[in-house]
Amino acid sequence: EYRKNDIKKLNGAEKIIRTLEINEFGFVNCDYPTSYPTGGTVIPSYIDENGARVALPNVVLVDKGTNALFRYTKKVTYNPNSKNVLWGLTKENKLVYFKEADFAQLSKTNNNQDITMHVYDGELKSYSDIMKVLF
Repeated sequence: EYRKNDIKKLNGAEKIIRTLEINEFGFVNCDYPTSYPTGGTVIPSYIDENGARVALPNVVLVDKGTNALFRYTKKVTYNPNSKNVLWGLTKENKLVYFKEADFAQLSKTNNNQDITMHVYDGELKSYSDIMKVLF
């Protein structure tokens, strides 16, 4: 019960990261940049489903194949053979995400690409809420 009250006090990013850590997703060690996924690269310009630009200073790639989270600020690398989810938070603390099926639609070039992020307008109150949206 005590931990439930702690979780309620977390902001959006902290809550999502904590939820994924509990679900045994880890963080890549920044001392080993070669550990980041390879095979696909995108230089993203983020937009929402209406075509409006979305400012995301950083995003997190969930690579379910390695059970890890990778943080990016600009260029995003990923393993096209893994199940990937990309998510971030807007300055309004809205969760935006790009799911596995969306990755299949990416151009195979390393050029700049518009990435259409899905915007979640609801409130994330629990572990299951976050998991339902992202996975």
